[in-house]
Amino acid sequence: MSLRPRTTTRGDARRRSYKAWVDAGEARRRREAYLLDLRRSKRHGDLLKRRRRRHDDDDEDHDSASPPLSPRHPEPRDHAAPDPPSPSSSPPPPPAAAAEGDDDAGDSELGNLPGMVERVWSDNPALQLEATSQFRRLLSIEKNPLIEEVIKAGVVPRFVAFLSLHELPQLQLEAAWALTNIAAGTTEHTQIVIKHGAVPKLVELLDSPRHNVRLQMKPILKILRQLINSIDENILADACWALCYLSGGTIHEIEVVVEAGVCPPLVKLLLHPSPNVLTPVILTIANITAGNDSQTEVIVENGVLPCLFQLLTHRYEKRIRKEACLTVSNITLRGIVQIQSDKKSGKTGTNPYVELVNECGGLDKIENLQEFDNDEVYKKAIEILESYWDEEDQNEAPIFRGSGVSSEGAFEFDVS
Repeated sequence: MSLRPRTTTRGDARRRSYKAWVDAGEARRRREAYLLDLRRSKRHGDLLKRRRRRHDDDDEDHDSASPPLSPRHPEPRDHAAPDPPSPSSSPPPPPAAAAEGDDDAGDSELGNLPGMVERVWSDNPALQLEATSQFRRLLSIEKNPLIEEVIKAGVVPRFVAFLSLHELPQLQLEAAWALTNIAAGTTEHTQIVIKHGAVPKLVELLDSPRHNVRLQMKPILKILRQLINSIDENILADACWALCYLSGGTIHEIEVVVEAGVCPPLVKLLLHPSPNVLTPVILTIANITAGNDSQTEVIVENGVLPCLFQLLTHRYEKRIRKEACLTVSNITLRGIVQIQSDKKSGKTGTNPYVELVNECGGLDKIENLQEFDNDEVYKKAIEILESYWDEEDQNEAPIFRGSGVSSEGAFEFDVS
């Protein structure tokens, strides 16, 4: 038994009996949580501002007949105030006042929602433009834009219909701007815009003669680029179908898609397990490889050939295999055309894409497809072999069967 005084034990008991006034660890955690909330709030606010902000340089390119449409500055609302002050007669409000004014104006216009809906659905172009502009302003409020209220008003289909009115470019611009702001909301908001058929009509506006209308399409592509990184299968499928529509047009439209930076994630999606995602992905890539040489090169540089090898060597759906063969055909065709051009100019060389396929073991796989049960896959394999490897195998008789050979012995390829 120790004779040492038990001062330490009594001191510990005394300290435990007192209530701790300050817990340093808990205070630190509270401060960190508070700062984290502040950063999240600021990041969310900055994101909303970037989504709806138009640069001053873009406004300079607008036609002189177009009013300034930048949502960064409060716009005069003739329908809400009978005599709005002239911008030159008073200085612009400070940022806080401007934001408060936007909120008040949004509440005011929200109170006129039934009348705005009625004017949007009218047959008068002037009333349509006025109401669409009002809705667009509701959607351009930097803090808490009224996206849900506008969607519930049932005007999204009407905005989509306005995109086809090429004789009313200002109405097209307002409708496209409104749809862009809706799509810039949540993922569900973006899906609503897609499901109402806006994408094909927005694609047409890429060739609009008005620069400000064409400019309005770029935010849509940025949103789609974000969506194709989603882990939700339905979102992925919808976003990839949208890109498929966008890339199925002219060389210029394909270039817009390529410049949006969607090719790297698209190539990775070729290994997605779901056919619902894989189908629009392979269709989009086939569309891009049908473009010019530089567009095809972007797809190749992102490693599409090993992915196509996987599609051709595993049991996928018929349509997916067909599009994979078409993509290989598009890629190798570029090399053949270049070789023929070099020969005409006195140059010699080999098809680099054929060599890449050979290195991946693709030739053996394509040859094995001659024994595939599906005639369409068989015919496509024969066409690829005859087009790109015929010179190497001219001493070997190709395997023909069925209706793939005409009575004269020539190969017949069904492109349908």
